[in-house]
Amino acid sequence: MNEMIFNVKGMVCTGCEKRISKAISNMEYVEKVSANHKTGQVLVSVNASAPSDLKARIIAALKELDFEVIEEDE
Repeated sequence: MNEMIFNVKGMVCTGCEKRISKAISNMEYVEKVSANHKTGQVLVSVNASAPSDLKARIIAALKELDFEVIEEDE
């Protein structure tokens, strides 16, 4: 299992956490989602066989929910 961490702007309450968790946990290859509005982070655990474009699909899903994903330089 692999983990992805997303820094999300605009997540201000537990309702936001629930919306994000519900949307992302329904995606194929996603095993667990933990959203925390206090830290502004979303932790996503994915199956080891997840395709390489899954990160982009998760970011797109977050943007569709009107949240901004803060990209960090790698």
